[in-house]
Amino acid sequence: MIISTTLPKATARSPQANPQKPPNGPKRKEMVTMGKGRLTLIEQKRRLNLLLEFVFLFRYATREQMLKFSEKIIKLSNPRWLVDYASKKLYLNSYRNPSLKPRIYYLSGKGKALLYEQEAIAKWYRFDKRQFSQKTFNHQNAVIKAFLLLIKHLDIIDIGNYQSEWLIRHGKDKRKKLPDAILYTRRGARIAVIAIIGYKDTSFWENLFIGYSHDIEELSKYHAALIITRNKNYHEGAIASLHKVYDELRDKFFIFTYPAILEKGQCFYNNTVIDLREAASLLKGQGV
Repeated sequence: MIISTTLPKATARSPQANPQKPPNGPKRKEMVTMGKGRLTLIEQKRRLNLLLEFVFLFRYATREQMLKFSEKIIKLSNPRWLVDYASKKLYLNSYRNPSLKPRIYYLSGKGKALLYEQEAIAKWYRFDKRQFSQKTFNHQNAVIKAFLLLIKHLDIIDIGNYQSEWLIRHGKDKRKKLPDAILYTRRGARIAVIAIIGYKDTSFWENLFIGYSHDIEELSKYHAALIITRNKNYHEGAIASLHKVYDELRDKFFIFTYPAILEKGQCFYNNTVIDLREAASLLKGQGV
């Protein structure tokens, strides 16, 4: 598991639902200003840590992605202040590839050190500009979009329940094919998350289905594989390819979705369109 930080029901208007005094701290709460409103130092650090953990999880993110995470997951009504604060205080570095429009942000040494105070795995973090390309950027966008929707619709309250590909791969053979992420539901189901952004031929799908069926049925690595395609056409092609390889008995191993229906919290599972939470609840009784 990665850094585990539960998201309490705190909002911009109610910055700390259950404030607690530090063990040896002063009786009076220290207050600081970050944009509009006043925050305790504890709450400011909590918000900052969550944003940095998000960047850590995916290695880098755009400003727009950080704003969406801060608004949707941290529940800030004005997320711009947090993102600006993290940049101004040099917890984040930025980089712009000449061939790509958006600037991306990644952890600075200072940001990495702050996370290391809580979890030693922060030392694994690296950002290599040489590995940044249009292809990896497009794929990353699809993975992050899926993450934000999955966290929302499966009511995941801890981003530590989402383990990204680079964390899964750490210490393993770089040639080994791994999912883009593993999602852990609150009742223990393990779901391999696979984002497909382009057209794939039949042989690709055949290898994918055979490989994950083996991982699920024989090795018990996951309870199911969630396949997120770019659009409805690719989605329907993936389902048709599954049925060319396997009979309906394998339908229970694979959950299919694409952005338009994932926005609504829906997916295709066991030959029908159902709510994503319902599909997760059917995974060997693991539920959400």
